[in-house]
Amino acid sequence: MRENLDDLVKYLTPLLNKLSDGEMSKLNKKVGADLRQSQQQRIAAQLNPDGSSYTPRRLRDGKRIRRKMFTKLRAQRYFRNFSNADKVNVGFLTNVVFVARIHQEGLRSRVSQNGPTITYPKRELLGFTPTDIQLIEDSVMRHLKT
Repeated sequence: MRENLDDLVKYLTPLLNKLSDGEMSKLNKKVGADLRQSQQQRIAAQLNPDGSSYTPRRLRDGKRIRRKMFTKLRAQRYFRNFSNADKVNVGFLTNVVFVARIHQEGLRSRVSQNGPTITYPKRELLGFTPTDIQLIEDSVMRHLKT
């Protein structure tokens, strides 16, 4: 995966160096919006970047919780596109980044303020899929053609 991203960077860098700061800002905003939407759809489908399903929720009172995970996290209120002429950043706001990091890395945390501490299974919320890399390339090429 990392090789594909490095190849894309090598290929696009000479083309992007010719753009002005205003054009780069527009391009980065569009690429960030496309990536955010792609990540939201993948989180809604409960899939890791490698295509595997998230580990299901644990049982509570002998019953499985059937609601989808991370419905609030993937809302635009918490999941944002931060971009400018220099960079594209897609991520969570600081008030929910703690929860997202616990699931992203599979860390230990308390269930509630005075509740037990458990190890959460790793559920990768953010990550590049081959489709995302193709999406970035298509967005840049479309912008350069106009």
